[in-house]
Amino acid sequence: MWTNATLALGAGEHNLIYYANDSSGNLGFNSTTFIVNYIYENVSFTTPEIELETTTILLNLTANTFTTFNGTLFYNGTAQPTSYTNTSTVMMFNSSFVPSDMANNSFYVQYYLDDVLYNTTTYYQVVNLINFSHCDAGNPFPYLNISFKDESTDTAMTAYVDSSTWVYYTSTASKNKTYRYSSPTSFFTNYSFCFTPNDTTVITSATFKYSNTSYPQRTYTISGSSYTNTTTETTLYLLGSANGIYSSINVIESSGAVISGVNVIIERQIGGIWVPVGQATTGSDGTVTFWVNPNYQHRITATKLNYVTNQATITPSQSLYTMTMSTSSGTGSYNSSIPGIKYTMRPGGGSIGNGTLTNFNVTVTSTKSNLENCKFDLLNNTNLSDVLATSTSFTNSTYCMPSLDYTLYKGQTVFGRLYLDTDKTDGFVIVHSDWKWIAIDKDSIKVWRGITGIFGDFKEMSDFGEGVEGEFSKFVIFFIIMTILIGAFFYFSGAEANSPGISLFIVFMVILIGTIGGFLTFDSGSDNVDSSIEKFGFLILFILYAGGYFMNLFGRENQ
Repeated sequence: MWTNATLALGAGEHNLIYYANDSSGNLGFNSTTFIVNYIYENVSFTTPEIELETTTILLNLTANTFTTFNGTLFYNGTAQPTSYTNTSTVMMFNSSFVPSDMANNSFYVQYYLDDVLYNTTTYYQVVNLINFSHCDAGNPFPYLNISFKDESTDTAMTAYVDSSTWVYYTSTASKNKTYRYSSPTSFFTNYSFCFTPNDTTVITSATFKYSNTSYPQRTYTISGSSYTNTTTETTLYLLGSANGIYSSINVIESSGAVISGVNVIIERQIGGIWVPVGQATTGSDGTVTFWVNPNYQHRITATKLNYVTNQATITPSQSLYTMTMSTSSGTGSYNSSIPGIKYTMRPGGGSIGNGTLTNFNVTVTSTKSNLENCKFDLLNNTNLSDVLATSTSFTNSTYCMPSLDYTLYKGQTVFGRLYLDTDKTDGFVIVHSDWKWIAIDKDSIKVWRGITGIFGDFKEMSDFGEGVEGEFSKFVIFFIIMTILIGAFFYFSGAEANSPGISLFIVFMVILIGTIGGFLTFDSGSDNVDSSIEKFGFLILFILYAGGYFMNLFGRENQ
């Protein structure tokens, strides 16, 4: 009699019949039907994984037969979101999530196959923790090394780290970590910072405050910079308390409203190179304060998303300066009243050949102001906050020529904007923004393009001419055409020009055609004025005037 038996069975459905014989010789039997499933596992995942990064685990199970199935992946005993699909014999499980910050994590899939519960093999995934910190003596891979110099003498010196806050993450991380470091009682010539794992790029933002005895505190800001184990060397400058003054920068809009969250960098030339000596972000009062040397020229750059970057060069001698920033979506803060300024744009506004690399340059001369900086931007017609190319010419004379190369493609329209900074202005001001170019396929141009083509060309012309040349403009074309049409009307109709009704009708048609053609519009320079008012303003005023005239006329006739 068998009390235990091992059978080698193939996959599929089996019928087992078993017998029993008692002590009295009675023979009995029974049977059961069962299915043997051969299940094969194939798993795919990354190990080691990096903390805070999303991991994906793929698990395929192959069975010779099944009707229904479902399942869940358990990671360190915690169920994770799991999706599953199947073909005729393969069940595919997919789970993506951020692993917990443990060194070695276990996982398996618990699944039901035709309502029978199974567990897969347990697998293990190593997760390496990320860590950014001040380097210890045994770490040979510094990512960032910060050293210090005396601004007045350009010689190496020691410094305290009063406080620093570092927010860091990897490029594919879904979260970040924070590290704080200070050495208020110890000072060194340099501070090195390391990252583990040391074969991975780290992205860091930081606020780093440093000082020394008799050297007022300065702040160095890092915003989303990438570092690797090829050490980045950074030199920061301190200025003695006997050599500097506190000077504040207040950043405002053209309306006078302060702007918070503006990144302001102040630089000074040391050894012929512009180096940052301060960096800060404006608070709710729109102001930042720097410790600077009043005997040297400093360059200030203010940037913020959705605002036009402003740059000014000053020799700080007062406690407060004001910088005005314009929104990139608006018309900007224009100033064309700088005395003695002349500028010529090449090429002039108009058409550019499709796919042609074109040099855009502006020659600027000044007879009454000293030019300090000139800047020319090429802007996307459909999004004026999209600066396609820019050229800045730093100077200290009466002449400058910002120049850039850019390729336009068929149908693309761009605008040009010129900024000037002189000794008569407080930073950059916009002096011209009406240059316009459109890329066309010049090989397809015909001698006669039809009426629609002519009006299309008129739309591309400038309103009142460019620069100092007084070019032929759509405004001039408009009055030439209207003069011809009015003369033809009186000649062929025989109407009398001194008839009030005829005169009003003629003026109405002139204004109507001018409005529809975009010739008689105005720019209020304010975001509070609706664009339809700017387009139809002249027409609305004339209708009001004509209505008043006829009401007065009919009133006199009825008296």
